Amino acid sequence: MPALPGLRAWLVGEGSLTQRLKRAARGFEVVRLAQGRGGASSDEIDCIRPTPTGGSGMQQGRRVWQRGSPRRLGVLAREVLLVCDGSPTVFAHSVIDAAALRGRWRWLAGLGSRPLGEALFRDPQVRRGPLRFRQLRAPDRRYMGAAAALSARGLPVPPSLWARRSVFSAGGRQLLVTEVFLPAVASLPSARSPQHALPRMPGREDHADEHADGR
Repeated sequence: MPALPGLRAWLVGEGSLTQRLKRAARGFEVVRLAQGRGGASSDEIDCIRPTPTGGSGMQQGRRVWQRGSPRRLGVLAREVLLVCDGSPTVFAHSVIDAAALRGRWRWLAGLGSRPLGEALFRDPQVRRGPLRFRQLRAPDRRYMGAAAALSARGLPVPPSLWARRSVFSAGGRQLLVTEVFLPAVASLPSARSPQHALPRMPGREDHADEHADGR
């Protein structure tokens, strides 16, 4: 299913999503849902584990991320809601190798309810990789987290939600940030970017990956 026009501009927009949301809304709030040590799915681990060349394991040249199954690695996971004018607009899920907290990324452990995006884009040493896109459905763990946040607030849960993710790199470590766009974001004003087109989603042979269980 193609993304709605009002959502497409948010998906493909560059720069800090936090700043874009702040400009579009009269009120903005970060609600921290969870933060702590845990595990990650294989597709997440492949993104944050350094390769022999020093980069991340995220596949180059693809704009749709691939299926992941559960795998254990000590990570710091953080989940927040970005709320605009009282309405949840984005569910954000980030993971980083817990070993990174002893070095360049140690400030993450004490971030609290401050916006992660602002901190990342202020740091000139942090580099952002390309965006990857996916339409999420149950039982993907990121979809389930977003659905739980909507349900807890008495809001309807769509059968699928569009998401994007990217890797932020610094000091030889990678932070993976996934942003799941909730229905309310499509009603916010956003500068259209006609030169950016949302990439085609997987064909029939890859369609099952859209239902991948990322738990």
